Amino acid sequence: MLATGFDALVNARANRMRRPRGAARYTVAALAELRTFRPLAYSLVVDGVPRDLEAMLVAVGNTSTYGGGLRICPPADPYDGWLDVTVIHPVGRAKLLQLLPQMRTGRFASDPCVEQLRARTVSVSGGGGIAYGDGEELGTTPVVATSVPGAIRICLPAV
Repeated sequence: MLATGFDALVNARANRMRRPRGAARYTVAALAELRTFRPLAYSLVVDGVPRDLEAMLVAVGNTSTYGGGLRICPPADPYDGWLDVTVIHPVGRAKLLQLLPQMRTGRFASDPCVEQLRARTVSVSGGGGIAYGDGEELGTTPVVATSVPGAIRICLPAV
């Protein structure tokens, strides 16, 4: 999962905090970040097609969840060879706060401010300048995510 924008800034803030411990740290960090957060400028290239836009966040994943079970890319399937891209277009603070708990179930994705795309390669520039991958800081944007079907072999126990 590649996170940029609001979610990456929340992750960075939570990593700098000593208290509270556990999952509450991310709730406190999200509320603190929300106080001053404004939409961010992005330059995306989705399968070779450039797009300039403002958004609250852009997330790219080949699985549906991150951050302790938040379903940021609800339709993502790790076996289909595609990347799922979720864009939350500019909304007010109250609307963003309303969407956050809906990420637990993926219900937020039906809101008109949410756009979902599928791609093989996504380049993300801007978005607050920081990118996180599966909760770990990747560094600054631009970053590129590419799906490589069959790149790893996963063995599962027999059912």
